[in-house]
Amino acid sequence: MEVILFNPVPDGRSVEFVRQVEARTHAHALEVCQSPSQLAASLDARGNQEVVLVLLAISRETLLDLHSLRDRLSESRSILVLPDREEETLAMGLRLYPRFVTNLDARPNVVGEVLSKMLGAADVQDAVPPEPSTAKHTRRRKDWRKRYDTGPGDSCEATASGA
Repeated sequence: MEVILFNPVPDGRSVEFVRQVEARTHAHALEVCQSPSQLAASLDARGNQEVVLVLLAISRETLLDLHSLRDRLSESRSILVLPDREEETLAMGLRLYPRFVTNLDARPNVVGEVLSKMLGAADVQDAVPPEPSTAKHTRRRKDWRKRYDTGPGDSCEATASGA
């Protein structure tokens, strides 16, 4: 699974978030996009391949730019970092349907932890499921028969034929 980091303006407030993302994606491919058009091209190039997006919206203008890609962004798992805690900003961010939302004032390690869980869940989904064991099902079936078998002559068929 690949990770796409959208960081339009690398500045002091986003540096620690970027470090967290880089630290958690050591086994996965990481691509950094700095413009909405670059992000759109990167998503289009992957087609139906699953990606995890980390979107650093440094300002409301950046968040508005991301709204132009709303349909594409809603198809992927995403972490959205908002510029502030205002209700209007949060409402705009939630329209992008992210899996996790935080803001630039929050602890950056939370984004790293959520990203690790998303990547871990993706690895589990990609794994081949184990073959089901028939031993459990057989045991349950036998227990059911013991519990409800009343023996010969006490079955419903015997009662129906005798009536």
